[in-house]
Amino acid sequence: MISVLECLSWLLHLLQFQLQKLINLSFSLNMFSTHWKTAKVTLIFNSKDPADVTNYHPISILPILSKIAERHVHHTLYSCLSENDFIYTTKPDLCPRHSTETALIKVINEILFNLDNDCVSGMVLVDYRKAFDMIDHTLFTGGNNLTGISAMLNWH
Repeated sequence: MISVLECLSWLLHLLQFQLQKLINLSFSLNMFSTHWKTAKVTLIFNSKDPADVTNYHPISILPILSKIAERHVHHTLYSCLSENDFIYTTKPDLCPRHSTETALIKVINEILFNLDNDCVSGMVLVDYRKAFDMIDHTLFTGGNNLTGISAMLNWH
């Protein structure tokens, strides 16, 4: 007699194989399904006056297959960039098991160290929320194929 858990495990393995084939086919054909791009946009309240539209920011809720493909792309791209030493290791969101808390602890530690040694600390904080919008995206997809990820960047 097969248990429910064994049956679910078998189905999950079968589904995983099919998803892997689907995502790899998407890469090889340089196509990303239109259905995977369709998102439900929801507004999230930030703060202050709820009547002011500028106090809301939109988030996109994507289909689960899109999120699975995104995770696969992230893993592949991160591996490729790491192998070619393109990852800036002091940037906390690019390093595994690092976070903004890790970065904050590092900054506080350096400030306290400087205080103990009668040194002055200075800091410049920059808001990069719109920085990606200012990048010339043709730089990413230009003829330069140093990292071997051109097929992923042409994915549409």
